[in-house]
Amino acid sequence: MKLLTFLLTAILGIPPYGPALEMLREDPDRAGVNLHVYEFHPEQDTPAPRGYKPVYLFHYGRHGSRDETSDRYYKRIQDILEKAQQGGFLSEDGERLLDQSRQMSKAYRNSPGRLTRRGEQEHRELARRIYKRYKPVFAKGRKVRAESSIVPRCIVSMGAFTGQLGKLQPGLEMTLDADDSVYSYISNSSSKEHTEAAHKIADSLIRLTDIDTVQIYRRLFTDPAKGKALAPDADRFQYWIWRNAKAAKACDIDGSPYEFLTEDVIYKWWQESLISIFLRHCNSVEFGAQRRERSVPLVRAMFDHAEDALEQEDVAADLFFGHDYPLLSLACWLRLEGVGATLTQDEIVQKWSDPTNIPLASNMQMILYRSKKKDAPLLVKFVYNGRERAVEGLDPVSGPYYKWEDVLTLRPR
Repeated sequence: MKLLTFLLTAILGIPPYGPALEMLREDPDRAGVNLHVYEFHPEQDTPAPRGYKPVYLFHYGRHGSRDETSDRYYKRIQDILEKAQQGGFLSEDGERLLDQSRQMSKAYRNSPGRLTRRGEQEHRELARRIYKRYKPVFAKGRKVRAESSIVPRCIVSMGAFTGQLGKLQPGLEMTLDADDSVYSYISNSSSKEHTEAAHKIADSLIRLTDIDTVQIYRRLFTDPAKGKALAPDADRFQYWIWRNAKAAKACDIDGSPYEFLTEDVIYKWWQESLISIFLRHCNSVEFGAQRRERSVPLVRAMFDHAEDALEQEDVAADLFFGHDYPLLSLACWLRLEGVGATLTQDEIVQKWSDPTNIPLASNMQMILYRSKKKDAPLLVKFVYNGRERAVEGLDPVSGPYYKWEDVLTLRPR
């Protein structure tokens, strides 16, 4: 079977799509991986053991939907299509793609990575859901401490979330902080050397993936030969369209550039992005150990805040607002089910293709539960993107509930 797969890929250019293709067909926006907008699904909670109720919540929320961090991909597409338009050989589809790209340029407003209105709404909805699920935590008069990365899209996300929380429970006492000291532990990434090595592997893994380089010229130009003269590298040209498509839904524009790309093109760049992100920020066999080292300040901060809150007793929650890379590293340090899996580079596409792994507005909660019985242990539950998660290597007391003392063994030394 492996030989057949290799031959199909190398000779015929047919990648072993598997169930991932069906996932992308359901919603092409998922091809954006970490620029895919958040999917809100019904949430379910396993009842806590008898006599237990939630008393504290730690939350790490990635900023909500944002625009691209540069408008260069918009400009590249517009430059090609506008020349074709001026030359009189831009097709109706080409006109629609040009219009979509112009809409994104207008939304960009010369503000790289700006949080969009959808991003604000995502955090309001997350606040509503978390408040509803853990209402006893947010009793009137209790304190909520919110801290954010200094990047504006995170600060605005914090404002949207805490503003909604304040409306739901007006009696909460909230403090908001965003400064360099907070940024020192709330954000982290892979090293330059690690990043470069991961990109090389990702590029090598998709190199054999052949794509349709003909249809794009036929679709966007009435004279395909003239279109190809404007954009001679079809692979690069379609990559730029994919970059436009990744930001379209987050910006709430009319239509989607994904419609102009074939499934093999969408799959190729989804695959490259997925592999690159995992190798740089997750529990890869190749790089996981060195990535974990850079997660230590954030993991320590999570445990420090939780223990301080337990001592003070009147602190209901600590809310962190940051980015996708540190959130992934945190989930992987904790070895959360699914997202924190340990995989080799060859396993990523087949075993880490869940679209809920790291969309925009991704979030994680650590919820502590206390029993009325004085001698009963504190319990902990982890939720990632709305779903309860098991912790690899720890034995639960019941369902997704773990002893706090066991969870503390995950704290960095």
